Parts: sequence; C-alpha cells; structure tokens
Amino acid sequence: MPETKEGKLIGRVTHYFDKIKVAVIELAGPLKVGDTIRIVGGESTDFEQEVGSMEAEHEKIKKAKKSQVILLDPAGRQFSQKMAEKFSQLDQLIFICGRYEGVDARVNKFIDQKISIGPYVLSGGELPALTIVEAVTRLIPGVLGNKESLLEETFSNNSFKIQSRGRGTKFKINYEYPQYTRPEIFAYQEKGKKKKLSVPRILLSGNHQVIGEWRRKHRK
Repeated sequence: MPETKEGKLIGRVTHYFDKIKVAVIELAGPLKVGDTIRIVGGESTDFEQEVGSMEAEHEKIKKAKKSQVILLDPAGRQFSQKMAEKFSQLDQLIFICGRYEGVDARVNKFIDQKISIGPYVLSGGELPALTIVEAVTRLIPGVLGNKESLLEETFSNNSFKIQSRGRGTKFKINYEYPQYTRPEIFAYQEKGKKKKLSVPRILLSGNHQVIGEWRRKHRK
C-alpha cells in the first residue's frame, strides 16, 4: 500500500514493475510529482520512492486530482454532513444518476461508492445529486459570505455534545438556535381573536455578548 512519508495512506498498488520502478496505483488521496511515497505491505521489503513522473490515461500529469465517482442508489450509504465536509475537500465529484430501474450492474466496477439521501425511493438520481451538490458547495471557501456562520449550524462539528452515562458515551446534536427576521411584530387572527408574535426583546438590544449567550442557551 502506498503512503506518504507522514504515514497517510494514499491508495492501493495494483501492479508494480520492480525492474523499471513503475507502479500502477489506484489513488484514494492527493499525489503530485516530487512527492516521496513509501510502498508498504506485500512480500517485498518496504521502500521509499520519489514520484518522478505521473500518467493518467497515457497522458503526463503533474498532480492527481482528488475525485470520486458516486452512484446514487437507495441501497447506498446514507449521506450526512460529515460526508459533505469530506467531499468539499475533493477537486471533483462525478455523479451517476440512474432512472426508474437504475443502471447496469457492470457500472459498479467503475464507481468509488454508492450513496443514498434517505430511506425512500425516487424515480431517478438527479434530485439526490442536486441535494449533495447543495450541501457540499456551501462548505467550499468563498461560497458563503461569512464562513464563521458554518460553525454554528446544525450538524456542524461544533454542534455535537458528548454525554457520558454509565459505561456508554452518547453524542447529542445541538440544533441551531431559533432565527428571527422582520417585521418585529407579526399580527394575526386565531379563532376571531387578534394575536401577535414578537421578536425576543433581547435580540433587539444590540448587545452582542448578551445575544450570543441567548443563542447558546436556546440551542435545542
């Protein structure tokens, strides 16, 4: 198995030609010309090798793109925020969207994984692909105006709270605090009576420290 000098696994060697020092590697991580990798495992002795040149589809390349080919399938792994964060670090995502009965089973040989967006069946994979694209692109730097807002969202890394009970450890999701916008007072009628819903006064105070404390307190 090829890994970086730091011990990070970058893929799997499918063929190695010892005499000419050429390896065919199925990549699972980034790699570029000039990197030093270590080939470990197998019957031969582990050794280090600098990447002198790289080819993809018989063409010279300087850097391997980090990409994944994904088949949208209701029987696949459940898509999650954690998965979206991993995908946002890639250079490319390729989606295969079946229609009605899905795709030819032989396609499985050419994909990295199957993904589902939920325990239900749709007529095609186009909407699941759009859902994943929406979740992933907003995590790419520069897409959102304020990157700090990602830290307070539901399912973000900061939203998980560890609770220990007895022998087990339980992870509780802290959902995002309630959101309010204009108008300050929303008037409506219910069963012939006039009623109103107001924005909490503390959120109108302009005191960011107090507002921050209110938000932390009201996370579900």
